[in-house]
Amino acid sequence: RGRRNGRASGPPGRCERTRHVGTMNAKDDSDNSKDEEIPPLQHPTLDAFVERLIAVIYERPTDGSPIMTWCPQWWRHDEAVFRLTALWTAWEHMRLHDGPTAMAAWLTRYADPIMAVVLDPEAGPFRGCRSDRGHKDRRPHPDARLPCEPAPDGLFDERA
Repeated sequence: RGRRNGRASGPPGRCERTRHVGTMNAKDDSDNSKDEEIPPLQHPTLDAFVERLIAVIYERPTDGSPIMTWCPQWWRHDEAVFRLTALWTAWEHMRLHDGPTAMAAWLTRYADPIMAVVLDPEAGPFRGCRSDRGHKDRRPHPDARLPCEPAPDGLFDERA
């Protein structure tokens, strides 16, 4: 998962904190040089993204809620990490490349649908967890994956 010091991390060399958390910066086409420097990530790690943005904009009552749940140890849930990583990478791309409507598009196309799944108390990755009581290991399968039988030989041969 690209973890450094227990923290999920983005590409090396792109870490920098910014003062304006939770806003997308419109792209700036004023400098068209071919040797453009790669801008730093607004949120340098996945946990920074979750703590500074997701936990702030999706702050809702979750203790005992029948309609949503959250796990304070969200990083222990593979599905949540995968979905939150998708949100993080979309955020970092859109804030630089998609102009002034990027924030609205990110919310409606990505964040709201993905967070609806993440926060779902019945079918989401945090089922069984509660923000007031913490993480609960509750895997539906002993090896933490859906059961799969091998496909017949030749069904999915690699293409040349």
